[in-house]
Amino acid sequence: MLSLENRNLTYKRINKTPLRITIHLSTPIVYPLNGIHLDALLTEIVARELFSYDLDRWQNQDKHVELPLPLEKTKGEYPLWKASIGFSSPISREHQDFWIKRTNDEFAGYKSSEIVWPAGVISDVASKSLAKEVNIERATGPANNPASGGFKSYYENRNLLLTDYMIFHAFGNKEEVERLLNSLKAIGKKVAIGFGKINRVEVDEMEDDYSLFTPNEKPARNLPVEDFPNLKSQIIASRTIPPYWSKRELVVCYAPPSPIPVWEWEDDVKITSFEESWFEENMEENDGWFDD
Repeated sequence: MLSLENRNLTYKRINKTPLRITIHLSTPIVYPLNGIHLDALLTEIVARELFSYDLDRWQNQDKHVELPLPLEKTKGEYPLWKASIGFSSPISREHQDFWIKRTNDEFAGYKSSEIVWPAGVISDVASKSLAKEVNIERATGPANNPASGGFKSYYENRNLLLTDYMIFHAFGNKEEVERLLNSLKAIGKKVAIGFGKINRVEVDEMEDDYSLFTPNEKPARNLPVEDFPNLKSQIIASRTIPPYWSKRELVVCYAPPSPIPVWEWEDDVKITSFEESWFEENMEENDGWFDD
């Protein structure tokens, strides 16, 4: 296993070419709002290889350092890895699912607005509470607060993507990128409960480089405005290196059209959906019906 310094030197020397990475999935993805960045996936794998002994490394951002990757980097004020975000298969479906957690409130406290205190508590006679609501704890034990902390209850929605595969592009070393990604078990959020499981990974060399721009010249990843001026795309505040969830060192960037855009360029032919192919087949069978 290479050390950080030796890995940095090795990654700078190895041959790099345009690549397409196809990650085939066996379960839907819970996708993050900022998209899935290939360089972030590779950074996490390299970090685990180098710092497996540091258990809180991924939670403590103060311990983060920029790690070498088997990718080419851009020049400019904000150098970034030549690696795209994930694009979904043209045949995919987005929907929302809901997660509900209700804390076990057997021993939880409760609120009451009709408390009458017996004589001797706040006066010599039985008295109604002056407060609108009073927090009451059950005598059996401490109360669990369902509004905050580890016993917090929630009801929330999450974005799910059902797709056969995700496509990434990069400019890097095929063998090392493939080796790193083959150790990845899942992508996206909530992988611990079974989402985003990877079936297999394919890494292919290409003639064209789509690590920064799609075939129609739109951003394939977040690009700093200062280094890539005059693009026609939405503008956001984003980091230019992992971790992209962090709010530190944000830069004004051009962004792809959505967190997980659709890849529509397969050998320059757009893959038709099931509905489109069904209508085309039925129109051919009924060709000329209008003239009759």
